[in-house]
Amino acid sequence: MRFAMSSLVSTFHDAADSPEAWPQALKALTDAAEAAGAALIILNKSTGNVDEKTFRMSSGPAVTEERVVHHCVIIGVHQQIGRSFSDKVDSTVGLVAIPLKQAARRHIERFYSLRTGIFDESPAGVLAEGSRFYFHVDNSSRYPDETGSVFSTPDDARAHAFVIAQELGHDESWHGSSVLVTDHWGQEITRVLVGR
Repeated sequence: MRFAMSSLVSTFHDAADSPEAWPQALKALTDAAEAAGAALIILNKSTGNVDEKTFRMSSGPAVTEERVVHHCVIIGVHQQIGRSFSDKVDSTVGLVAIPLKQAARRHIERFYSLRTGIFDESPAGVLAEGSRFYFHVDNSSRYPDETGSVFSTPDDARAHAFVIAQELGHDESWHGSSVLVTDHWGQEITRVLVGR
């Protein structure tokens, strides 16, 4: 399960780097949540128009919004008509919320830059790039993260560590382990205990 979630998170990192990766990211979200589909919609708050939309099937959304400057990014997870959402929807969306928000921010910044020809090099633009943090699972053996993940702030990285610990906690064999977050210098940011 954790490898599936890691793969899903990776698809959102790909979508953050390349707009062409959004259909695959939405497919991965659809599959992981056992949903009927997913969608990405960019709404221009100034004009009220939808500037872009990407769908992976649809019917009845559970919506997450990310507001970025003059746009609103809506990610929807769709249920099949006449059916309930899978039990996996909430946990899956919770696990990918941070990388999904980062990917949405990067996408809208790139989208806006391409449409206006203005490439933002302001501190806000640099902040959106974030810093790389590493997540290690420690249970007397250390399972290192050699690639790291990009987060805007150390608090976002800490929040992601809690999500990882929560997911590992579903398997009692991980209880007593901890998720260690380090920065790119190897300094410990936080340690989160897995289990009760």
